Amino acid sequence: MRYMSRSGRKAQTSLEALIIMGIIMFGAVVIVPNYISINTGASILSLVRSSAGIACSYLNMGVSVSGGGYNYSSLNALLGSGVKYNLYLNDVRYSEVNGTIYLTVNITNFGAISNVNAVEAGILNFIRAYLVTHSSARIVNGDIVYNGRKVIIGVEVTVE
Repeated sequence: MRYMSRSGRKAQTSLEALIIMGIIMFGAVVIVPNYISINTGASILSLVRSSAGIACSYLNMGVSVSGGGYNYSSLNALLGSGVKYNLYLNDVRYSEVNGTIYLTVNITNFGAISNVNAVEAGILNFIRAYLVTHSSARIVNGDIVYNGRKVIIGVEVTVE
């Protein structure tokens, strides 16, 4: 019977440890970037959905508020027109092309609105301000950048 020397056993144990660490590191390199990518998309989608819901509720309430930590100026301008809003957030669609995130906010108003484009622009401006205030998003050359990725947001308001 042949016995392995003490240094031979240490070398084998070290080699096994290196192989296990290599497998763990390979898994981390393969899995973590995908997780971070999915996490970025999910978090920006959640932030946009929340801010769009806040904008709809604010306009439906019909009362101007200033201060309070939020920038409601773009929505307050819409309330000044005297229109009675009945907005409903239908959905927020997400897509990603070449590292750019595209989000489309779909809102329905039950009742007449004289200037749909102004409502879309006001809600979009509120969403952009909300993202910059409540997340790591920032405006770079007029574009929203979130976790190093460009985000393009569109708002569509339909009237029924």
